[in-house]
Amino acid sequence: VRKHMRDKRHSRIGTEARTRRGTDSKQDLQAELEDFYDFHGSTREVTERITDPRDRVACILRFFDADRDGYLNHAELSELWGAASRSASASSAATQGEGQGEQGEASAEAGEAPALSEVMYKGACAKAGADPEEGLDTDALERLYDEGLADLDTHFKLLQDLLTQKLASRSKKPLKSVDEKENEDEDDDDDDDDAAEGEESEDDDDDADSDTTEVIECEDEDEFDEVMRVLGLVSAEIMDNGDIRLPSGRIAINRDVAHIWKQRGTRFTGELVLAGSRPKERPMFALSNGDSCSGKGA
Repeated sequence: VRKHMRDKRHSRIGTEARTRRGTDSKQDLQAELEDFYDFHGSTREVTERITDPRDRVACILRFFDADRDGYLNHAELSELWGAASRSASASSAATQGEGQGEQGEASAEAGEAPALSEVMYKGACAKAGADPEEGLDTDALERLYDEGLADLDTHFKLLQDLLTQKLASRSKKPLKSVDEKENEDEDDDDDDDDAAEGEESEDDDDDADSDTTEVIECEDEDEFDEVMRVLGLVSAEIMDNGDIRLPSGRIAINRDVAHIWKQRGTRFTGELVLAGSRPKERPMFALSNGDSCSGKGA
């Protein structure tokens, strides 16, 4: 049954349909499917799913690659260096200024990030095996992180903050960094442990989670394309023949032409659906009266 459902493409939920009288019911189907989609996702939720170190390095490179040539030159690497230095200085100044008040804030504003010199840039390129004239690609930048010249997790948290600041927030609360959000999550966990058990406490927790959900949306299509480019995501695309290319690279076709694809394509089990793909050896037949057929009978 499962093989039949896959061959007939019945496992895919259609988004277009018509009633018996020919009325388009696409809006009705979308209204039914809308409850199964969550529109409260944030870019931070997307970046938290990126765990592979190479993918993280590629995201950092694409964010600071101003000319989009796939390499970080001296100016672009200096921007990454300066942003990381400013973030580290602001974090240390904020930690020291907790007990000093306005003096700590003044020292944080006065701090400036050191610039990346030409000698340091050439030294980094030599250590990564890259050409200084060309710049650092993903492999070279990954080698620098592997050598311990910089912390990949710290730079990726910086990327999350910078990417969030680029987007327009619909919430009235100011955007918070990754560290502040993690501290708030820990405080919320402590409060949940101290709370009483019961249905009322669970309802209160659900309401609190929905109220504190950070909703960040792009202002226009250009901003959305920029976020997709930095994170290395691919949007679904409608091809010229009407098929849909999914972000995973697979192609979803119309159910009306599924039988054509089944005849020309390959089954999920690896069994070819082509002429001449049947077994070459002829199976043996079981006969009831083997003696009479062989001539040994009376």
